[in-house]
Amino acid sequence: MNTSDPWDGLSPPARADNVTARRVDEKLKWDIFWAVDLNRNCLLILQYQTDAAPATNLPKFKGLQVETHSLDVNHHRLILQLLDKDQREIFHRLCLDIVSAVETAETEEQALQKFLNRTWRWHRLLKGVRDTRLSEEEQRGLYGELIFLEKYLFPICDVSNAIESWKGPLGHPQDFQIGQVYVEVKTKRIPATSHVTISSELQLASSEFDALFLYVVEVLAVDESTSEATTITQIADRIKSKIFGSDLSSVERFEDLLVAAGFDWGEDYSDRYWLPANDYVYKVIEGFPRLIPSMYPGGVEKLRYMIVLEACEQFRVEEMKLIEALNNGLYAGN
Repeated sequence: MNTSDPWDGLSPPARADNVTARRVDEKLKWDIFWAVDLNRNCLLILQYQTDAAPATNLPKFKGLQVETHSLDVNHHRLILQLLDKDQREIFHRLCLDIVSAVETAETEEQALQKFLNRTWRWHRLLKGVRDTRLSEEEQRGLYGELIFLEKYLFPICDVSNAIESWKGPLGHPQDFQIGQVYVEVKTKRIPATSHVTISSELQLASSEFDALFLYVVEVLAVDESTSEATTITQIADRIKSKIFGSDLSSVERFEDLLVAAGFDWGEDYSDRYWLPANDYVYKVIEGFPRLIPSMYPGGVEKLRYMIVLEACEQFRVEEMKLIEALNNGLYAGN
């Protein structure tokens, strides 16, 4: 594969709805191309068939556009487009990294997933946001999702399925999906708060699901380590070790998801330890306190609101109801 600037020598197409493309490597099994559009924007394109279509949302960030385009009913393209020409060098590095990952894929679906994984891995860098630690609120949120992964998913399914069910870092409205069973995870500070924050009008929308649960875990922030209190790095490392011992191929996927969530192994989180306390499971059904799109006129979006947990007591269920639903979702998904 030629590692010099691959877009040199590609002339822009004659029409706006077309691109000029050159295959990355004739020996490469998958249909991946260097390309330019009418505006001479640099592109990396992976062409795929319908049954390999991505199941997660696409990343969105400054200077770079990720989109899908249909050629016909059966053939589609995943397109990575550079919008900020000043970032051409780093975009080239990203593309080489993606191609390197795609080369190892054994199926077209894996090729597409690896393409997206690497895009999410570079997400924070190309987004141009500050490169600092997760905020305390972000740490607590990630901690809750890792607790759920470890407590509820590892015991009922293999590591690969458990990791693939974690959708939150990739922009999905809910944090976890097993079959058609969805779980939104929230953390609640103790002492004090009697509410949780819902960050999207889609987060508790459940009309097309077999079941939707709200899982709330109380978390206490402490300054010193105890036998149960851990930093966000320690719990991530604990889960990584479990994955490493069970399914080495899932370690990279787990690390990609951590990066997409904003976590960096190099950051120092030793000043804040997290201690889980009580947890609660609610089944989101008709009548549950929530705001969803069917309740208001079109054109309203990006809602953020709080739910008082005392108002949800009638929807609270035993954790076995959640476990049964997850098992059913796992069985239906297979």
